[in-house]
Amino acid sequence: MTQLTIVKAVTFVREARGRKRLEPRSADPAPVKAEPIPRLAQLLALAHRFDQMLLTGEVHSYADLARLYGVTRARMTQIMKLLDLPRRRQEEILSLRTR
Repeated sequence: MTQLTIVKAVTFVREARGRKRLEPRSADPAPVKAEPIPRLAQLLALAHRFDQMLLTGEVHSYADLARLYGVTRARMTQIMKLLDLPRRRQEEILSLRTR
């Protein structure tokens, strides 16, 4: 059996009645904020996922997808029409970043 040891510096602060409270250390790096993904890129990625679900037989029609995801059949058709864009345009959309 392998033994694993984790070492991390912590600070405890004494409170009333001998209780101890773990004090967060300020030396920890601040979390990196992820850049939001544009709505169009999200929808195009969903369209590709939905297309894969149709090809594998997980769902049988756009109507099934619409019911499953709680949108209208018309909205599902709009999302799936994004797949009609040329492949190059789709790649540009998927690589978009917000500013």
